[in-house]
Amino acid sequence: MNETGNKCAQLKRRLNAHKPVTGELREFALSLMPDPRPNDDKYADVWEGISRKLKAAEQLGDYEHHLMVDVVLLHVRLQAAATERLASQG
Repeated sequence: MNETGNKCAQLKRRLNAHKPVTGELREFALSLMPDPRPNDDKYADVWEGISRKLKAAEQLGDYEHHLMVDVVLLHVRLQAAATERLASQG
């Protein structure tokens, strides 16, 4: 597993254990947040709320947790794995 995959796994474990995300791992989590455009993104408030809670080391709500673990982290891990596979092919 690559570095991104390892960070995703560590972040997922902390979120699933309802532990605060701090330090470098928090910075990684914040870097995964989409850059919402208020006029284009109907979920801008949700992403902003997740970012705010991560910065404050607060527990995410159920829907926020689902978005981070089941959507964002899964997407990032799949993207990292695909990039790694393409790089190894040549």
